[in-house]
Amino acid sequence: MFNGDEETGSAVSRPYIERATEGAAATLVLEPGGEWGIKAGRKGVGIFTVTAKGIEAHAGLDPAKGASAIHGLADVIRALVAAADLARGTTVNVGRISGGTARNVIAGEASALIDVRVGTEEETARMERVLAGLAATDPRVTVTVDGGWNRPPMRPGPAGRRLFALADAVATRIRAPLAELFVGGGSDANFVAALGRPVLRGMGATGDGAHARHEHVIVADLPDRVALTAGILLGLAGHNSPTVPIH
Repeated sequence: MFNGDEETGSAVSRPYIERATEGAAATLVLEPGGEWGIKAGRKGVGIFTVTAKGIEAHAGLDPAKGASAIHGLADVIRALVAAADLARGTTVNVGRISGGTARNVIAGEASALIDVRVGTEEETARMERVLAGLAATDPRVTVTVDGGWNRPPMRPGPAGRRLFALADAVATRIRAPLAELFVGGGSDANFVAALGRPVLRGMGATGDGAHARHEHVIVADLPDRVALTAGILLGLAGHNSPTVPIH
């Protein structure tokens, strides 16, 4: 499958992916790889919009009559950032902020786009409680949260472990044993793994600078990455590959 909406959350393609992988011996996700390894785990992804609504007023003539939505949103952002816990694998990023109408007008509305990443279901539940409890210091400012969890955390299950064993055997023949990488980026593989189906992710080209201006591919690694994919496919077909059961 070729998917055109993965970067925006796979809202349209997700049901097609889940249907296409039903009964499949394996799913190989050819997103960028890392080092000589395969991404064995990924974080869950939450996409949220936080909106604060206050009371507009003239900032010079009637400041007491106003309740700033921007100030209220700042309270919320501080609470969200404080809830991040790198030791638990939980991160929070405020990607975009908008609000207000003019320099001398107390803002009546402001909003922020929030990206939340979690490594476990327990952290998903904790961050849900944080999001549900968000409030501004000024009680006249109301806060609402829209959005939800776009992808669940991904950890390899038994079927995924068996598929990784095949990939590792092929990789050892080509160059060296595979590293199991656990990364923060979400993937369509999260959907497949959540259904208990065998999936390998990060099978594509290696490189650096994801989503940055210096993003690039390491051309010298391409032959080995292609050979790895080909070897796994041959192994799944039962040809010229170490004997490692997948099911």
